[in-house]
Amino acid sequence: MTFVLRENHTFKRKIEVKVPNDNGGFTAQSFMATFDAIDSEEAEQLYEDADTHKDRVLLRRVFIDCDGIKDEEGNVETFSDDLRETLIKIPYVALPLITEFWKGLSGQKTKN
Repeated sequence: MTFVLRENHTFKRKIEVKVPNDNGGFTAQSFMATFDAIDSEEAEQLYEDADTHKDRVLLRRVFIDCDGIKDEEGNVETFSDDLRETLIKIPYVALPLITEFWKGLSGQKTKN
């Protein structure tokens, strides 16, 4: 297949989240995230410009949408800047987000 060079594109990844539970273990949950594919120079610049929370700075730029998240009452959460900010501040969500972003750019498969 011929490589098609696109200036701007997005990609989706399944985000596997291990939520700590009251039994001392974890509950596996997941959602789909859409990322903006940025070039390495922009990623490096974002990291260099950030004093702290470098992954959060990058996720604010590249994490652009998600599906499959509900609130505690079972209502579907619509993606917004506030939802993104909430998610990237939760360590057990932020880590798989940033990991899947880099895997998606490098072509690594997500294990099933």
